[in-house]
Amino acid sequence: MKKLSRIGLKGGEKMDKGYIEYICSLAKLEYDEKDSDRIIGKMKAFDKYAEKLADIDTKDIKPLVNINETINVLRDDVVMPSLERNIILENAPEKLYGCIKVSKIIE
Repeated sequence: MKKLSRIGLKGGEKMDKGYIEYICSLAKLEYDEKDSDRIIGKMKAFDKYAEKLADIDTKDIKPLVNINETINVLRDDVVMPSLERNIILENAPEKLYGCIKVSKIIE
């Protein structure tokens, strides 16, 4: 897949196979060439929808912070007894120094 150095469509640019290739390279996706026409159709439909949304006048509309009226309902912290270490370690697949041993995930 070749690298393209453009960001988004600018006035007059077409949504073509090259653009789909560019978007897929940004998202690190692979696609089958035979699906490019279908993908272009779906992206054009999405683009039309986004244009409709952009035409809506939202100047006097306040931003939505929360969909319901509830604001930060948090409970107070309560100290409670925890399970004993040996009970927890009984179910651990691997143990090391009295702790659960996990695989390395960062290289």
